[in-house]
Amino acid sequence: DTPDLPLRRTKSNMKRKTSYQDLIEMHPTIEYGNALEPPNKQKVHPPLWQSVLTTYGALFLFWILVLVTGEYLIFHYTMATCKWPTISQNPEDDIRLALVGDPQLTDRYSYKWLAASGLLLPGIVEFYSDMYMRKNFQLLQAYHQPNAVFILGDLFDSAKVLNEDEYRKEYERFNWVFRDQIGSPTPIPQYYLSGNHDIGYDIDPYHQKMLAQRFKKHFGELNYEITMNGISFVVISATTTNVQTSNYELYYETETFLRSMDPSVANNRAVLPRVLFHHIPLYRPEGTDCGELRGRSRYIKDREGYSYRNMLDNATTQKILNLIRPFLTFSGDDHDQCKVKHSNTTTEYTIGTFSWLQGNSYPSIAFVTIEGNPSLREGKNWQPQAKVEICFLPQQRKIYLFYIVLFIFSLIFILFDPLNQERRRSSVRILAKKTEMCRLLIFRIRTVLGKVLIYSGYLCLIYFLLVWLAV
Repeated sequence: DTPDLPLRRTKSNMKRKTSYQDLIEMHPTIEYGNALEPPNKQKVHPPLWQSVLTTYGALFLFWILVLVTGEYLIFHYTMATCKWPTISQNPEDDIRLALVGDPQLTDRYSYKWLAASGLLLPGIVEFYSDMYMRKNFQLLQAYHQPNAVFILGDLFDSAKVLNEDEYRKEYERFNWVFRDQIGSPTPIPQYYLSGNHDIGYDIDPYHQKMLAQRFKKHFGELNYEITMNGISFVVISATTTNVQTSNYELYYETETFLRSMDPSVANNRAVLPRVLFHHIPLYRPEGTDCGELRGRSRYIKDREGYSYRNMLDNATTQKILNLIRPFLTFSGDDHDQCKVKHSNTTTEYTIGTFSWLQGNSYPSIAFVTIEGNPSLREGKNWQPQAKVEICFLPQQRKIYLFYIVLFIFSLIFILFDPLNQERRRSSVRILAKKTEMCRLLIFRIRTVLGKVLIYSGYLCLIYFLLVWLAV
């Protein structure tokens, strides 16, 4: 009988070509007499805490944290840290308004490349545009409960080219974003302005009349006045204030309303201080500085083109200010912030867009506090105090860009697998052998792709759950 040979690693065996199975199981070759066979190993399952500390487990937990933060926590934190400006010691007497600038629902006609991309991509873009605004608007109601919300025009992006069926679908989108007040225990009044994207500016008069009639049917009058706590809030249709650029009937309607607000005609209206809302900003000399909150050029350029004008002309502006005599005015259209003082008694705020897909990387909402007049005290010279705070919303583009960059780094991290020390030591032993290295690389890529698909599926389920909870 041949005596048992001691278990040992021989020099000749170390020179033997490593098999593919050896590379997978990551063990050295063992010689038992004249036979080559791997040692018997019983598969042991590591405890749960060790599984979590693997590359895949660590990345999975990190991605969950990133998604919860990017889709949920950052929106709550941003809205919770926005505060109403305070004026008096009795805030219950103050009027708190939330101003939403140019939601301009993005649709397939918003960009040429989007119109030519079929049906799937426009639907995805519309959903993510609406979801962002809906999340922020629901949180606005839940955290702050304004007395009223004013949406400063350009409710839709392409109302001028939509047929009736398309307009109805856009109207349903708008209702889902702004009128489904699940975050508010009591309904919050909403007031709407018409913009150049809604009823046009300097377009065919008959087409503009049709657009205005459709707007009135869904959102109410173009020109109106409401009162709250002793303050008069006046809304005018800025796109129909000039007879040369408007349908005559619409111009006459706006002009009649403006004349009715003249204090010399209706003295009883002069007792209430006025706040004016208009979509297009009022005239100011080009180059007038807009203040430190503006993100683009420091001023609004006096430009006009097909169906738009960046500011009203000087004559129209002076007529509006002389007839309304507001102490505060608010406008939209520019998609960026701007603060201009027109006189010693009138200040205008232009509010940036509420959407993250309308050319401004810093969407926002304005918080306005106006000193109320509960006693309705009379006196033409009384001017209430007012403060405006701009609440900048989460930068959705940077959130999605962070997801993309993190995904690329995650793939690199998985390929190197720094938490698996045994695999790293085994890889070093075969770096000198090109054939084995290629085999190992192919096997590792195949393994990585399989696990990436599995964990990505779990993350997608978590992501859509967060989206569902957020909206």
